[in-house]
Amino acid sequence: MNKYFAYIGFASLALLSSCSSDIEEDLYVNPATVKVESSDVEIRLSSGSVTTRASIESDEAGLFEAEDIGVFCLARKENGVNNKELAINWNRNQTNDHWSIWMDNVKANAQKNAEGTATELTWADGNTSYWYPTGNWHCYGFYAYHPYQEDVANENEVFSTEIPLDGTQDVIWGKTWNFDKYAYSAKYFRDIPEAEDPQIVFKHKFMRLTFSIVAGADANGSTEAAEKMGIKSLELMNVPSSAKLVIADRNGVSELGEGNVSADWENNLTNYVLMDPDDQPLAELDAAAGTGYWATPTETTLGQGFLIPVPDVSPHTFQVRAILQNKDGVVFGNHEHPMDIVLTDGAYKAGKSYNVKIIVNGPQDIKIKATLNGWIHEPGTTMKDLEF
Repeated sequence: MNKYFAYIGFASLALLSSCSSDIEEDLYVNPATVKVESSDVEIRLSSGSVTTRASIESDEAGLFEAEDIGVFCLARKENGVNNKELAINWNRNQTNDHWSIWMDNVKANAQKNAEGTATELTWADGNTSYWYPTGNWHCYGFYAYHPYQEDVANENEVFSTEIPLDGTQDVIWGKTWNFDKYAYSAKYFRDIPEAEDPQIVFKHKFMRLTFSIVAGADANGSTEAAEKMGIKSLELMNVPSSAKLVIADRNGVSELGEGNVSADWENNLTNYVLMDPDDQPLAELDAAAGTGYWATPTETTLGQGFLIPVPDVSPHTFQVRAILQNKDGVVFGNHEHPMDIVLTDGAYKAGKSYNVKIIVNGPQDIKIKATLNGWIHEPGTTMKDLEF
């Protein structure tokens, strides 16, 4: 599952590339004609810790691993080091240089280092390195998001992307918050050798629904009948098929705002199918083999749960459809109406996880008693004859 991790940063990058520092910091150059080159200061991103339990599991030190993270390095302000700087412009099709957009949606992976002491960010293309520019015209900020999308729109100095959803995507977003002088640039790290690497602080942008099952007791307090039942499948009904994330917004012109998510809860809805933690369908119910999710007196987590955009209207009623099967292979629930999930208090919030307990009871045969009254002739009535 492409899942939960909160308030996470990134650690140092072990990268190789050519190094060039031919332009001195106090040397005037014409930005319109100078060839951009990399400095001798490598871009490194530090790692914070996981402060809440996440779908991507972290250890006691808060270390984690995750793939498919998109990273941007964008000019934040002029440094004033050289005599003239290029104007900052975050529009790909309008800027005449690439100092403003120094890293554009670069794919990265988060991995534990060999010593197990930090989470490191390594570029997905292991043959590439990134370095701060030599000219020191700008200081930079970093933006990152997950899951990675190849298509990131860029208009009015806003970066945004549409993310397709099936309930397994944990959409997270974060950026650096250091506004010190020259942070971040080659000069910043030369002037302050002990400076900490940039830290990206992530936030969950979705909510999570998890499910658990337990065998229900009958009128005599027995769970024997319920323990013959299992969950064959579970669907979350009528939920958004995609969501829009604003990754970076230089001037605050986007309607959503930087770091925010929107989803359409009226159109293009779909159903999410509950998957196992390994992104596979729920295991087949096989009593003899002991596979699948069977009801027991002990409450048991069902699958991996769903990651969902926070509804735009509160309160919101979710609906689920569960298909059950007994140990004889009889399937129940195919034609039944979905059941409502109602939050008993408060409103759904991003970054929060809500558990739904499903009490599974034994099947009850439908038994109907019937009587039929005899025919009673209604006197004094006649019917018109038919002639053929």
